[in-house]
Amino acid sequence: MTPTTCGAKEACKVAVKKAFEEHLNNEEVTNCEVICQPSKLSATYERLLYEKHEPNINTYKLRFRKDLTSLKNKQTDFAVDLLTGKITVEEFSGLDESQLISKTRQKQDAELLDKELKSKITMNMPDTINSIKNNSTFVSEKWGVSESAAKIDQEFDTES
Repeated sequence: MTPTTCGAKEACKVAVKKAFEEHLNNEEVTNCEVICQPSKLSATYERLLYEKHEPNINTYKLRFRKDLTSLKNKQTDFAVDLLTGKITVEEFSGLDESQLISKTRQKQDAELLDKELKSKITMNMPDTINSIKNNSTFVSEKWGVSESAAKIDQEFDTES
């Protein structure tokens, strides 16, 4: 382990512990029983993060920043859930990056995706061939025929 790695690990523990301590003053935490202490949670979190990203310190740091942002965000409730024991550190560290956003944001994203999907499925088909786009231009004549068959065919007898 290099000195840079030791410094990053220690900084991770301190920052996560500080994020947990900020949430201890939250009304939601004071009404609930705090099961896990911030120092224990931060040490366990850092150990799990390091084990998962040990070969590459840059991915370790990147994931740490994302997790810390999520822990500090009061709308995600991850810090409160960890302190009260609703979720474990193992569950939190195993979350996908897309799951680190707040529950309301996840719900909004799902609703928007559903709405977009429904609008794509129920898209109206064109009524006429003239309303179909052809290479960024509209087909000008019905069925793509712009001139009469008599004008195109040189051998067409018009005087019969």
